[in-house]
Amino acid sequence: MMHLVKVPVSTELIKELMIDGAEVRVRCTHGIPDTAIIRSVTSDCRDGATRIVFFVEHESFADIPEWREIPMLVPQYESIIGGA
Repeated sequence: MMHLVKVPVSTELIKELMIDGAEVRVRCTHGIPDTAIIRSVTSDCRDGATRIVFFVEHESFADIPEWREIPMLVPQYESIIGGA
């Protein structure tokens, strides 16, 4: 059994983080625990949109049998305007 979730991140967000001189200010309001471990990463091109999918492990996630699909945890963000 595994304590894993899949965490998708859009390539658009990743691109914003890599633009020269960009200041990206967001607060994660729903995400993974800070002690979670990224076990693997892959890309997913479903529905015409490319995203990066992280496989993340943490003891607080549901125990998933190997034959079941790993559940998705979609992070939620809010913009921070004018600084932290």
